[in-house]
Amino acid sequence: MRILHISDLHIQEKLGVKAEPILERFKKFIENNLRSDENVFDHIVISGDLRNAKNNPKVSDVVKIVDDIATSANITKKECVHIVPGNHDLDRGTQDDINKITNIRQNAYDSNHGLFMNSSDNVTFMLKRFNGFFGEFCKSFYGDAHNPWKENEIHSVVLDEEKKSAFIYLNSCITYIDSNNKENLVIGSYDFLKLIESFDINKVKNIFICSHFSTHNFNTNEADAIRNIIKRKCSKKNVFWLCGDAHSESIQKNNVTNIYRAGSLLSGNLIPEFAVYEIDSESTAKNEILSFKYIAHLNNSKGGWKRIYT
Repeated sequence: MRILHISDLHIQEKLGVKAEPILERFKKFIENNLRSDENVFDHIVISGDLRNAKNNPKVSDVVKIVDDIATSANITKKECVHIVPGNHDLDRGTQDDINKITNIRQNAYDSNHGLFMNSSDNVTFMLKRFNGFFGEFCKSFYGDAHNPWKENEIHSVVLDEEKKSAFIYLNSCITYIDSNNKENLVIGSYDFLKLIESFDINKVKNIFICSHFSTHNFNTNEADAIRNIIKRKCSKKNVFWLCGDAHSESIQKNNVTNIYRAGSLLSGNLIPEFAVYEIDSESTAKNEILSFKYIAHLNNSKGGWKRIYT
């Protein structure tokens, strides 16, 4: 199984003189160098920050860019494109909204059980922040039939029965406030547990947790709770945490789940990066995938990309 992993596109109203050619070079490189009849992509994971919140693009423009990327990878099934929200994708509210989120994080979350108190009201309020740009994007891109983001649900899951894989969509931004407060997040670990229990895990070999942030952004109790759930429920499975945010590709290995971060594809003056993963279904090595990082040769007039085995 092959997965194309990109993140942090930060699409603006106008892509600009740097981002637009990079995007075109990226799509052509995928088509001409990474895709063939014998070497296909099975899935795409986009780990959030589709847009730049300060320079808000049209939803239709973002949908077209993601559609074009999927076409370049020859992925025609929308259920094989896995997209989670980043902090730029939620709707920025008023100071009163920020104060309420702060209060929920500090005073209305039962960290011992992973539950939001006054769950219905608080969860509904937090999810409203994803109804604008991100909600409209998902409706337009996926359509009603394949939209994985269900109303009043924090997280979601999509199964690939043929590949014996589960893609867990984690809304790691549910309690996000601002960049100064993104190291103490909670996500509703009980909801995460119930999601894993919602499908027959015995029919699954690989579990891909698709998220914008990693457990390093969660408060200590929440991170421990998530890791303990993975240990208890997924101990005999390959578990891969695919995320973004850091704008630089990296792999962090541990005995619970390896964390694979994609770099930023189109963000500002950063060197564009993306990753390709190959998973051997016959391999007995736990939580291991063959990972390749690609970085742009910005000074190469032919628009080449350099592959680095990671």
